[in-house]
Amino acid sequence: MKFKILFLFFCTTTHFIFAQSFNAGLRFGVSGSQVNGDNLTGFNKAGLLAGAFVNRNFSEKFSLQMEMIYIQKGSRKPTDIYNNYYRL
Repeated sequence: MKFKILFLFFCTTTHFIFAQSFNAGLRFGVSGSQVNGDNLTGFNKAGLLAGAFVNRNFSEKFSLQMEMIYIQKGSRKPTDIYNNYYRL
């Protein structure tokens, strides 16, 4: 009997309860990276940038966001068979 009363109570009061609202999204892009100390100059390798985020607005001026992003970094020098440079 208690279960039926509680069930009826929760079914009738759900109209007034507002759940938290979260916003989510995805990020995609390209990143150019330059590694210091590899004796190469310039942004020679394009990498992948991908991730996801979730944010929550608490008020008009305050919000909180958490992200998880993968960024592919590195440098690249093409193989040059005339100068005996081979990529390992």
